[in-house]
Amino acid sequence: MKYVYTIVEKSEDSNNIEEDFVVYGSFEKALSVCKDLLKQEFEYLESSYEDMELQEDFFINQEKEICEGSISDDDEVVYSVSVKKVLVIHW
Repeated sequence: MKYVYTIVEKSEDSNNIEEDFVVYGSFEKALSVCKDLLKQEFEYLESSYEDMELQEDFFINQEKEICEGSISDDDEVVYSVSVKKVLVIHW
């Protein structure tokens, strides 16, 4: 079986779940991009909203290829990002 990986983002500003149409060939590459997105969003929120008490959480399970990150303000998630593992079916 072959898998590819995409990134799913959700922001408080948008109730829509945004799935990245970029497909990554390895979990490590998708994980690296996911970390970068979380860092960029944290820096953006921190510089844009001075009254927020931001906390960043990040969870990685290499064995199961699971990655989830979030930014919260007073226990309310304002941004989340995760890696989605997708099975590729060959015809």
